Amino acid sequence: AVMALIEAIRAQMLVRVGNWLDDRLGPTVFSGALKAALRAEPGRAAQGLRDLATVRGFITGAGVTPLLDAPWAPIFIIALFALHPVFGIIGLGGGALLLGLALINEFITRQPLGEANKAAGKTHQRAESAMRNAEVIRAMGMGEGVLRLWRRENAGAREASRVAGTRGAVIHALSKFARLFVQTGILGAGAWLVIQHEASPGAMFASMFLLGRALAPVESAIGTWKSLVSARLARRRLGELVDALP
Repeated sequence: AVMALIEAIRAQMLVRVGNWLDDRLGPTVFSGALKAALRAEPGRAAQGLRDLATVRGFITGAGVTPLLDAPWAPIFIIALFALHPVFGIIGLGGGALLLGLALINEFITRQPLGEANKAAGKTHQRAESAMRNAEVIRAMGMGEGVLRLWRRENAGAREASRVAGTRGAVIHALSKFARLFVQTGILGAGAWLVIQHEASPGAMFASMFLLGRALAPVESAIGTWKSLVSARLARRRLGELVDALP
């Protein structure tokens, strides 16, 4: 009950942080968008507001939670060592295994996710441009041509997103298997230590709980990696937009 209450309080705090960020950066990003529109860059103008919404959504969503929980993982590993060195070694090995999977996930999904975000941005810009010039497009009979162009760009965005999603799903499945395997291993090691009278049954179950808390942030981060990459790219574009202002 206490953990659920703390989770609810944290969620409310993140919502307030997201609203604060929107209030703080919203006027600046809107001014940058207006200046970009005056420089005949309507796509970049609309992208800035979408990027701010992406960053705010990431802060208030589930994607930021693993980043907040990750600093506690070493404390849980230290607690495992305090229970028994065998528990600590298994926890440390499991953490290193999941961290390696997270790095592999970053390596194999960075390029397709970047391409998917870039292609999706172009697709949105194309659609917004078409909507602004809908009357001209209809009068000149260009509807079918614009539709074919949008479909081609949208297909490219979907393909890049599919590749990244497939790779990320494989790594996420491997991370789940690795976590369950390590948890089963520490439970078996705990049973063996209990038989050898080197640990108590309570320590065995406590080690499984501590291991789960230590590995959960890494596994969750792998599952929400796409939103993390999108927020990172959005934050970079927001920096470029704000830096262009006086």
